[in-house]
Amino acid sequence: MRRRKFISQLSASASVLPFLGLNNTGKSKSFDINAEKIIPKRLRPGDTIGLLTPATYLTEEQLRKAIISLEKLGFKVRYSPNMLVRK
Repeated sequence: MRRRKFISQLSASASVLPFLGLNNTGKSKSFDINAEKIIPKRLRPGDTIGLLTPATYLTEEQLRKAIISLEKLGFKVRYSPNMLVRK
């Protein structure tokens, strides 16, 4: 499959995925457009933010800059030392 065609098909299917749900029987259920939105509380200085990198390699410099930026905003930062491991 050609890369451009694959990417366009992937993006088209990804836009539909949030609307497809499965109930506990494994059968699809309809999406309730009138469902109540869940709005989390706003972050405040002193709150803890956990950093993760599920699909990208981060350099030590990039991690350091991210931590400094978040700490300047008043947040506590947690991260795994394995974030810098590249496999």
